[in-house]
Amino acid sequence: MNYFQYYPQDQARNNWLMFTEQKDPPYVLVKERYRHFICAGCSGFDHDLVFNEGFDPGLKIRAKGNLLGTTDGFYCVDDEAKKVIESSRFVGLTFKPLPETKWHVVNTTCRVSADKSSYRSTKPPCSVCHRQRGSVGLIRFLSQIEAPKENGVFFSPIFSRSGAMDGNRDLFVTEDILAVFKERGIKGGMFEKLLNRDEEVCFTEAAAVKAPFKWPKGARAVL
Repeated sequence: MNYFQYYPQDQARNNWLMFTEQKDPPYVLVKERYRHFICAGCSGFDHDLVFNEGFDPGLKIRAKGNLLGTTDGFYCVDDEAKKVIESSRFVGLTFKPLPETKWHVVNTTCRVSADKSSYRSTKPPCSVCHRQRGSVGLIRFLSQIEAPKENGVFFSPIFSRSGAMDGNRDLFVTEDILAVFKERGIKGGMFEKLLNRDEEVCFTEAAAVKAPFKWPKGARAVL
């Protein structure tokens, strides 16, 4: 079975769930409802806790397609994508509606072990909350994560990326989910295949000599 990571599409406009924009500094302000979730030292926060808190009505979501990533790091699907996910009996997600919109925030319930060294920090940990900061790196290979054996599963690592806006968990899907999204015309974002052992060897060898890596056919899909 193949597995793919989901990367949200860049949107022309910011979509905030926890924050508001203003013309004068500071240009982005956290809503009072969520202030207690924000670390005073690094501005980091736990996406799970905010998801459990819920979201305000009347938010303006401006996006093309049916899938998106918000500017504060949440994944969202619209009514059409939610209907496809539920009618296909895909598992691994829970939904929370954005009231008065067609959108739903999603959070992964299937969380698996992964190689935490796949991510590294470019800054010292926060002295207040001790979160890692400036997280970089990717889970690019199947060997880096214990992917589920069943079909129809959305999943994420047990641990988050840390950091502030990029601190949510990376989102992965089994290949049949991508196939159904294509068939049903779901749009938004890119899906990139986790490379298997043989492909990982080729990728590593190419990187060692700074040569381009030829991605396998169908390894990237833009919806």
